[in-house]
Amino acid sequence: MRSRRKQTPKSGLGGGIAIIDVEGHEAKAIQGMDLFRNRMPVFCFELGGTWTDERRQGTWTQSDTATFLENLGYRLLLIGKDDLLPVNAKFFNVSKMYDEGGGYFVHGNALAVHKRVLQASKQTSM
Repeated sequence: MRSRRKQTPKSGLGGGIAIIDVEGHEAKAIQGMDLFRNRMPVFCFELGGTWTDERRQGTWTQSDTATFLENLGYRLLLIGKDDLLPVNAKFFNVSKMYDEGGGYFVHGNALAVHKRVLQASKQTSM
């Protein structure tokens, strides 16, 4: 029996997509993905109250997580009903204005797309 190694795409990114919904452990899960070496091209993660309530694990805020991902070359998009809204780490700090005592957070889901995926899609659409 022969084994085959999966070829790494020319982009240097791994294949696949991940959906992260781990009830307050999102930041820890993202940190544990070893994104410095294994660049997941696209992944989705949950935003919501678990970033501030008793289920939260760790000290990273949504803004800290967004900054970490941006520094690794990811573009963040909030997933809306009919569209994707590009956001950056500063966007998550705006939610501080709406803190009602339970902490501040943006609610919804975010899509993290590596810049190489975006570059490749622009090249193929030309």
